[in-house]
Amino acid sequence: MLALDDGTRIELFNYVTDRPRPPARTCDIGYQHMAVLVDSLPEV
Repeated sequence: MLALDDGTRIELFNYVTDRPRPPARTCDIGYQHMAVLVDSLPEV
Protein backbone atom coordinates (compact mmCIF):
# COMPACT_ATOMS: atom_id res chain seq x y z
CA MET A 1 0.00 0.00 0.00
CA LEU A 2 1.40 3.35 -1.04
CA ALA A 3 -0.28 6.24 0.81
CA LEU A 4 0.54 9.76 -0.33
CA ASP A 5 0.28 12.92 1.78
CA ASP A 6 -2.81 14.12 -0.14
CA GLY A 7 -4.75 10.97 0.80
CA THR A 8 -4.18 9.13 -2.49
CA ARG A 9 -3.58 5.40 -2.01
CA ILE A 10 -2.29 2.82 -4.47
CA GLU A 11 -2.37 -0.87 -3.63
CA LEU A 12 -0.74 -3.50 -5.85
CA PHE A 13 -1.21 -7.26 -5.62
CA ASN A 14 0.91 -10.08 -7.00
CA TYR A 15 -0.44 -13.62 -6.82
CA VAL A 16 1.92 -16.56 -7.12
CA THR A 17 0.72 -20.13 -7.45
CA ASP A 18 2.03 -23.47 -8.66
CA ARG A 19 -1.37 -24.44 -10.07
CA PRO A 20 -2.00 -23.83 -13.78
CA ARG A 21 -4.53 -21.11 -14.63
CA PRO A 22 -6.95 -20.88 -17.52
CA PRO A 23 -6.07 -18.35 -20.25
CA ALA A 24 -6.54 -14.70 -19.27
CA ARG A 25 -9.83 -13.04 -20.19
CA THR A 26 -10.01 -9.44 -21.39
CA CYS A 27 -11.29 -8.33 -17.99
CA ASP A 28 -8.30 -10.02 -16.30
CA ILE A 29 -5.78 -7.67 -17.91
CA GLY A 30 -5.27 -4.12 -16.65
CA TYR A 31 -7.21 -2.35 -13.93
CA GLN A 32 -9.44 -4.56 -11.82
CA HIS A 33 -10.77 -1.86 -9.51
CA MET A 34 -10.56 1.90 -9.40
CA ALA A 35 -12.20 4.15 -6.84
CA VAL A 36 -12.33 7.94 -6.67
CA LEU A 37 -13.15 9.84 -3.49
CA VAL A 38 -14.54 13.37 -3.88
CA ASP A 39 -15.71 15.95 -1.35
CA SER A 40 -18.97 16.60 -3.22
CA LEU A 41 -20.76 16.10 -6.52
CA PRO A 42 -22.63 18.75 -8.47
CA GLU A 43 -26.40 18.50 -8.41
CA VAL A 44 -27.81 17.27 -11.74
